[in-house]
Amino acid sequence: DAEVGGLLCRMPIEAELYLGKSGGHWKDKLDLMLSIESMDGRRRKEEVLDGDTEITEAATLAQVDTWFAVADRMISRELAAITESGKIQNGILDPNDLGENERILLDKYMAYQSSWQEVCLVTSHNLETGCSEALIINRP
Repeated sequence: DAEVGGLLCRMPIEAELYLGKSGGHWKDKLDLMLSIESMDGRRRKEEVLDGDTEITEAATLAQVDTWFAVADRMISRELAAITESGKIQNGILDPNDLGENERILLDKYMAYQSSWQEVCLVTSHNLETGCSEALIINRP
């Protein structure tokens, strides 16, 4: 829970998709891509570790690097697909021409672009709802 007087920092869009509590199409797609990636990675790790099963801090960091890179790759590919879809007319994309999932990703991406470095000061927190109010104290 947020604490009044505390600071909140905006997560990268890759982390928002990976940690997404609401699930949805993009979380499911990322999870699928990660499961495929982990199968490939597991084979490589087994070759490198040669029977050593100890989990190290380096392995944990490698997992973050993996899901972050996979999420970044997925976002880049999907945005490229949107721009190459032929739905852009005279340099303008009408979001209504996109499917619901593409529109959701585009909305998330546009919001991220305008707030990715935000740091906020928590001014109030409702324990019952878990909602907080905060003021942006910097500009991206």
